Amino acid sequence: MIVLGLHFGHDASVSVVRDGIVLNCIESERFTRAKHAIGLTAREVGLALADADVAVADIDYCSVTSTQRLEYLFEDPARLSFTVDLAAPHAKYCTSGIDADTLSQKSPKYLGEILAQGRFHPYLKRLPESFLNNFQALESVGAIEDFLIPDKWLKPRTLTETADIDLSDVLSDENRFGMQVPVTVQVEGRAIPGFMMSHQFAHAAYAFFASDFDAAAIMTHDGSDPGTSYWGGMYYYGEGTNLYSVAPHFLSAGNLYERIAFLLNLGYDTGAGKLMGLAPWGKPRFYDPAFVGNWFDGLQAPIVEPGEKAAAAIPDWITDERHPLLYRWLCHCLNQAETEGYDFDPLGDTDRILEPINADLAASTQHLIEEILLRAAESHAVLQDRLGRPTPNLCLSGGVALNCPANSVLSNKSPFEHLFVPPAVSDRGLSIGGALAVTHNIFAVPRPKRKLDARECAYLGPARSNEEVQAALTRFADDIIATELTEYCDVAAKMLAENKVIAWYDGRSETGPRALGHRSILAHPGHDENWRRVNAIKGREHWRPFAPAVLEEDAGEWFEECPIPSPFMLFTARVKNDRLPAITHVDGSSRIQTVSESEGAYFHVISAFKTLTGLPVVMNTSLNGPGEPIVETPDEALLLFLNTDLDALFFPGVMVVAS
Repeated sequence: MIVLGLHFGHDASVSVVRDGIVLNCIESERFTRAKHAIGLTAREVGLALADADVAVADIDYCSVTSTQRLEYLFEDPARLSFTVDLAAPHAKYCTSGIDADTLSQKSPKYLGEILAQGRFHPYLKRLPESFLNNFQALESVGAIEDFLIPDKWLKPRTLTETADIDLSDVLSDENRFGMQVPVTVQVEGRAIPGFMMSHQFAHAAYAFFASDFDAAAIMTHDGSDPGTSYWGGMYYYGEGTNLYSVAPHFLSAGNLYERIAFLLNLGYDTGAGKLMGLAPWGKPRFYDPAFVGNWFDGLQAPIVEPGEKAAAAIPDWITDERHPLLYRWLCHCLNQAETEGYDFDPLGDTDRILEPINADLAASTQHLIEEILLRAAESHAVLQDRLGRPTPNLCLSGGVALNCPANSVLSNKSPFEHLFVPPAVSDRGLSIGGALAVTHNIFAVPRPKRKLDARECAYLGPARSNEEVQAALTRFADDIIATELTEYCDVAAKMLAENKVIAWYDGRSETGPRALGHRSILAHPGHDENWRRVNAIKGREHWRPFAPAVLEEDAGEWFEECPIPSPFMLFTARVKNDRLPAITHVDGSSRIQTVSESEGAYFHVISAFKTLTGLPVVMNTSLNGPGEPIVETPDEALLLFLNTDLDALFFPGVMVVAS
C-alpha cells in the first residue's frame, strides 16, 4: 500500500509511505526558504513522488493534516486540492460523527481572518509569496480539529483528575476510527481517496508507528491553547496496528513556554529553542510546585496582585482569563524578583539576556515545564493501569518533545522504562504520522521491523546526485577550488584536528529541525574558543550552546544520565569530564547525538578524528545562516560557504576551499 501524506499547516511537508516504510519526507521550508513554511503546492508533491519513484497512479490513499486553525489552501486545485466527501465508500472507516452542519461550524479560516482584518501575524511571512499576492483567489477548506469528542472529554479536569476519567470505551473501533473524516484528494487531475486527520492524532501515529514498540503509551503536546478540548495534546495508547485516544490532558506547558520566550524577545519562530539554551545560564529561583499542572490547575494556582515593576512588565495580552497558568506563573516570578531586588531594566533586552532577571526566569520556566511533563507522564501511567494495559514504553510527539532537558527528565524519572522520541516531532512530521495512521490504524498493514537509526528515521529529505553536485561546482568555479579526494573523510578529520571549521554535505537531508550530519557544520570540541567562533560564523548569539556528535560505542565513557543510543539529538546528557569545553554548556550538560556505523561517511570522519585526537566526539551544528532553514541544495551550501568564515566545504569525494 502506498500512502501520500500531506501536511498543509506550518512546517508543511509531503511524505511517501509504502507498506509502513517511510520513503521520504519533503519539507516545504527547504524550498521556499521561509522557516516553518505554511502551505503546499504541486511542486513539493511532485518532488516527493519523483524522489520515491512513485507515480500518481500508484497512490492508494492520501492523508491530510493542518496546524490547528490554519485552513488548507490550494493554489492550483486541479493539481492539488481536496474536498470533504462524507458519502465516499471509505467513510465507513470514519466514526467521528461529523456531518455537513458540524463541518461548517468547525471549519475556521484563520489566515483569511487575519488578512481581512489587516493585522500583522508572524504566520503571514511563512506563506509563499504567490499565496499572499493572490490570497482571495485561492480555494480553501477550513481547518478541523475537534473530531471524536465525547462529553466526558469536555469536563474540566486538573491533571490529577484526568487520571480518573472513564475508560470503558477506549479500546473500541469507534474510538480507533474517530479521528478522521473522508476526503477525496485531487493530485495532478487524479481523484484519490483519503482522510483528513486530527492534528494530535497524526502526532501520536508518527511517534508510535515509527517506534519498535509492540505497545506503548503516547503523549503529544505542542504550543497550542488547550481550551476545553485536545488542541494542546492528548494521551493515546498504541497496540500492534491499533491507535486509541485515551484522554485529553489539557496541558498548557508548551503555550506557556513559547510565551515566556516571546516575553524575553527571543523570537516567535525560534524562541522556544533559545529559551532552552538560555535556561542553564540561570537558576530556577522562582520555581514553585504550586504551579505544576494543566490549564485547569492554573485556575487553582495561587494568584497574587503584581507589584509595580511586575505589573509594568506583564503585557496586556497575558490575562488570567485567557492564560491562567501563564498569568499566575508570571505574576509569581516577577513579584518574587521584585521582592528580592532584581534589576528589571534588562528584562527582554537581548543585549543583556544573561542578566539574572532573564536567565533566572528562563531557568525557572524550564524547571516548571520539566515537572509538569513528569507529572503528566505519571498520570498517563495511572491511566494505562486503569485501562488494563500497563506498559513500560512511552512515545512523545508534538513540538514540546523537542525540549531535550525535559525528555531526559522523563527518561530518568518517569514511571516508564523506555522512551522513544522520533526526530520530526514538530509539525513537519505530521505528513509521516498521517500516512502511517492510514497504513496501520485504518488498514491494518503489518508494521515493518524498525532499525531506529538516523538513516531510517531522519535522512528522509530528497537525494542529491553527483551530477547535481558537479553542476553546482561548475556554477561556482570562479570562486572556489574543488579537489576530488578518495579519502575525503580522513582529510576532513585532519582539518578538524587542526582546529579548522568545516561544512559537511552528504546524502539525503535530515527531516526535523536538527542537523544530524548530512547538512552540518563540524568543529573541534576540545577548544573552548570554538563555542564563540562557530556562533560568530553562524551569526548566532554568543551564549547559545552547541551539540556533540559522539560515536555510539564510546558515548557511555563521555556522557551519562541520558538514554544511549540517542541518534536524533533529543536528549540532554551530563558531560563526564572537562575535555570537551566547546560542547559543554555552563551547567555541565550537552545535547548529544550518538552516531553508528550505519550513518556512513559521517561515522567515518568522527572515527578518523578519534584516531588523530583521542576524542570520539565532534561539535555538530546545522548548516545554515541566521533566520534561515538548513540548506537543501548544493548551490545553497556553496553560497553559504562563500559568505562565511568556514575553512572548507565537503561533498562526497570533494573538498571545496575558497579561491
